[in-house]
Amino acid sequence: MRRENQYFPEKRKEYPIPLRLELWDAQLDFVEAVIRREGSDDFGSTIREKTEILAGFLKECANRGIGREESVHLGEELVTDIVDIFEGSGPEWKRMACDRIEVSWLELKKLPRVQSPEIRHQVGKLNYAVREYPLSGIDVDLSPFGVREGDIVLDMHMDAWCRQDPGEEQISVGRSLERLTEDLEHMEVENPEEFEKVKGVFAISWILDHPAVNRVLKFHVAGQRTDSFNRTSTWTQLVTSDGKIDPKRLEYLKRNGELQYKVVAGFMPKEEFMSRFVPDAGVEMAMEE
Repeated sequence: MRRENQYFPEKRKEYPIPLRLELWDAQLDFVEAVIRREGSDDFGSTIREKTEILAGFLKECANRGIGREESVHLGEELVTDIVDIFEGSGPEWKRMACDRIEVSWLELKKLPRVQSPEIRHQVGKLNYAVREYPLSGIDVDLSPFGVREGDIVLDMHMDAWCRQDPGEEQISVGRSLERLTEDLEHMEVENPEEFEKVKGVFAISWILDHPAVNRVLKFHVAGQRTDSFNRTSTWTQLVTSDGKIDPKRLEYLKRNGELQYKVVAGFMPKEEFMSRFVPDAGVEMAMEE
């Protein structure tokens, strides 16, 4: 791989607190609707299962170097406080709950971020890691695609697909995918043994459920479409490319009790990927509705 493409997670731009507050409010609104619709009285479990509030907090604890045991303790304290607020604060409960979550996040942000041991490689807007199968922390079966234990899979993160930060290199997603092909071509020359072990490109994201993406990307579905409400990246579909809440998708959530796009695990064999995203072919992709 090209060493200049090394990418470390702490360099990723974070959502500002005001945007997070809007996301938390949307999730709490959804939780209230679920409780009302299903008649459940277990508000804490609904917070854990139907939002990424706890999962996002635990992830940020890890980013700040807090141990697992302490993180879980702090996370459960946070959920307990939200439940207490819901049960005792009347119509203002969501605002008060968001304030409580904000306090916890601001405390975490006082701590320095720790560097992840995993090297990620930047290719335009996207990035990927070279990982051995089976993929740690991801329950997905790639054996139907001929992937066996010990084989290599390029695990591509797609969360930047819909975002273009000010000052960032203006590059299309199509060109980003072509750059990944260039990395594979470079590996084939410089490290043919590793190239031989690479079986394909993997991604898991709600973006793979978007029809405009499917028409061009054409990843093969590896598993069932799921809501995955407690997956931290799932809720990014409510955020527009310029960092605002998408009113149409928020309204869809409120009206239907589910997010518009499901989380999909996708895979594309190496040869198919390299022939599809040929460097300088000019493949363009958009996310228009």
